Amino acid sequence: MRDSLIHPALIYSSDDEFLAVTVPFLREGLTDGEQALAVTSRRNIAALDDALGDDADRVDFHEAGNWLVTPWRALLAYRRYVEQHSDGSRVRIIGEPFAPERSPAAVREWTRYESILNIAFAGLPLTILCPYDAGSLSSQIVEHAYHTHPDILDRAGMAPSERYADTRAFSEELDRLELESPVEPVSMLDLTGDLDGVRRFVAGEASAAGVDPARVPELAFATHEVAANARGHGGGQGVVRTWRADGEFVCDVVDHGGGLPDSLVGHTEPDLDQTRGRGLWLARQLCDLVEVRSGESGTVVRLHVALG
Repeated sequence: MRDSLIHPALIYSSDDEFLAVTVPFLREGLTDGEQALAVTSRRNIAALDDALGDDADRVDFHEAGNWLVTPWRALLAYRRYVEQHSDGSRVRIIGEPFAPERSPAAVREWTRYESILNIAFAGLPLTILCPYDAGSLSSQIVEHAYHTHPDILDRAGMAPSERYADTRAFSEELDRLELESPVEPVSMLDLTGDLDGVRRFVAGEASAAGVDPARVPELAFATHEVAANARGHGGGQGVVRTWRADGEFVCDVVDHGGGLPDSLVGHTEPDLDQTRGRGLWLARQLCDLVEVRSGESGTVVRLHVALG
């Protein structure tokens, strides 16, 4: 048994092409005694269930819209699944990460997630196949699949992706894309005050904007953690700014320090004795989306939460 990650992409354009690869993929794992999980669209689940026949009863099916809520919750959910089900054997997963309606910011972070997965799951007894529907996804998303997956699986079998990119280099390439400008009106709070004031400010702005009351404390806590990092490691100077745009409440924590020491900090679950990156990791678990841009002139951490 190979005790390391296998992470191919499947680029498909029809139901037949999807099934021609995924059905043998799942059956191979079942034959080898592997635990099998399929996280994909309702349509693809129905097709797989029909094509697998009796073998479908041995596969855990979950709709992607329920499982893949945010990139970093998905990462944690997959890790927990592997930990609970490996039991000395490999785990085999179909995980379809993209839907056509994702925003540009979400596309960037889901693309980053696909690349981060290669280091977050390195060494795990896991094979995870990521299908990309070329008929509904943008050409950019499909192109990025070749950069974020070491291998491509199709009807002919598995082959290395000639365009695969190193995770750190790929993440830094994404970071060169500028964040969208804040949308007026923007509310601001100086970061030099006490951190309890930051929590009260964000909670008040989020409530007024229409964030679900159950999520307001989570967002306030996430902002507090990021602001504490900015105060402790970002030079102690900066601002918190908030606004509404495209059905979201958005909150920036901006500092003027020397930037993050590592572009990958806070993307993977920190060890219990690890302090750096814990605030960003928690924020990524609590918010719908977190974007970071960091350099010598400072860092911007942008938190997104859906309204309603």
